[in-house]
Amino acid sequence: MVAMNWGEKIVTSVLNRVMPDSKLILRFAKKKSHDSSSSSRHVLILGWGGSKQRSLAKVAEFYSDRGVNTNCFIMPLGIPCFARLALVKNILNELEAITDQGGDKVSIHLFSNNGAWTFAHLNQLIDARNAQSAKKHKPLPRIDRVVVDSAPHLFYKDLSLLDETRMYTKVLTSIILGKAQYHHDLVSPILMGALFILNIFRHALRLVQSLVPVINVVPDYVRLNLYLRDHWPQVPTLFMYSASDFLVQRTEVEDFAERLKSRLAHDKKEDMIIMHKFAEVGHTAAFFAAGTRDAYREKLSTFMDVTQ
Repeated sequence: MVAMNWGEKIVTSVLNRVMPDSKLILRFAKKKSHDSSSSSRHVLILGWGGSKQRSLAKVAEFYSDRGVNTNCFIMPLGIPCFARLALVKNILNELEAITDQGGDKVSIHLFSNNGAWTFAHLNQLIDARNAQSAKKHKPLPRIDRVVVDSAPHLFYKDLSLLDETRMYTKVLTSIILGKAQYHHDLVSPILMGALFILNIFRHALRLVQSLVPVINVVPDYVRLNLYLRDHWPQVPTLFMYSASDFLVQRTEVEDFAERLKSRLAHDKKEDMIIMHKFAEVGHTAAFFAAGTRDAYREKLSTFMDVTQ
């Protein structure tokens, strides 16, 4: 198992109590798959920021009906970096447990930047683990394919105080309202004022952190973005995105996919990087929306090689 110190164990326990949606939830398949490629695979579902386990349960049910076990996880928004690390280590320990159950591969289904950043953090730990002697650790299941829903929106330098405040105001407005609405005449100005003050503190803390590296509080999203850009695993990847997504522009998804293709041999580009664009659906809504869910799930079944 990945070593977790007593502080990380306490942080994980507290967060699971205070933020129950951050629990790593295992859901077993409802039926035994007749397809050995499905029965030996787990799917790790990484939720969008502010999502709920009841929403991810619908995605898990899709896989469960097709004989695939799942783990669902939602990284809480705004938690310190050391707390993120503790939760990601917990995921890695769960991946170890998959091998004990006879699994040899895991697929990733991530939603939005929150899922993408969790995926990046997880892969960083896997890389560090693989760099160590295999004799010290149990084998990990290999990541064999990735589904990317409504992501990524990447930035490669620290955002200005105002830009960061504007970005999170949109996100939190949508979470509070519970729908794809990113401005509200009452809610948004209050949020923007509160976030501006909070981000002043965060920027000051980030400066202190750069001078005293032992302080590990403010997450380094730029580093995670660079990792995703430069070290995305060379496995089949399906991008599910929308032309009308207000948070993540379609051009951002397409540009990132083209960057991944540029690292592949010519004859592998189309098989490894697959794009599916929806015309009119909100951020992370295509799996659930009546007008898109059938097409989404059909594409997902084909890509994941699972049938009901």
